[in-house]
Amino acid sequence: MPHTPKGTPAVPPRVKSLVGCRFGRLLVRYYAGADKQGKSTWCCLCDCGVVCRVPGSRLLGTSGKDRGHSQVSCGCARSDPGIRKAARLKVSPKRRAEICSTMRRAVKHRKPAYSMDAHRAAELLGVTLERIEVLVGDGMLGATTKRGALWVSSQDVSAMIATQQRNKRRCRVMDALLGLDLPDNLRRA
Repeated sequence: MPHTPKGTPAVPPRVKSLVGCRFGRLLVRYYAGADKQGKSTWCCLCDCGVVCRVPGSRLLGTSGKDRGHSQVSCGCARSDPGIRKAARLKVSPKRRAEICSTMRRAVKHRKPAYSMDAHRAAELLGVTLERIEVLVGDGMLGATTKRGALWVSSQDVSAMIATQQRNKRRCRVMDALLGLDLPDNLRRA
């Protein structure tokens, strides 16, 4: 066991020492003091090599939302496919089917993400804000109002940009086929 660093507080008499104990992938190295809530924290070394500071109640799984579920790693266990599969298999088949059907319904009836304000959409489409409001009124753009501002569907805006670019290419092809070589400043955008 490595020695404790200088300046490390001693384990108070009322606290049970966890030094040297193993909790899943975590090996407790030394007492790290108390946190802001007064809980004793421990410096732990994970099997993956990461050193982390963990409250004793989380190691033991004895308090709050963590009751009965102790911390077993620095977080690396969550990304381990074997552990994730084992956790999925712990869920009953009926509950798994319920979760899957809920996810399928959510994907099937997915609401558009209104992640772009109208000013940004107008800038990207090269139109005025009034034109954006007309497009929303005509149902060409999905929209909602948040905090008094108009927000439009970024998916609809990107589809309109793609349509604009397709139309520009078609116009250039038609001009070339018809032999209309207009200067760029006279050509419509």
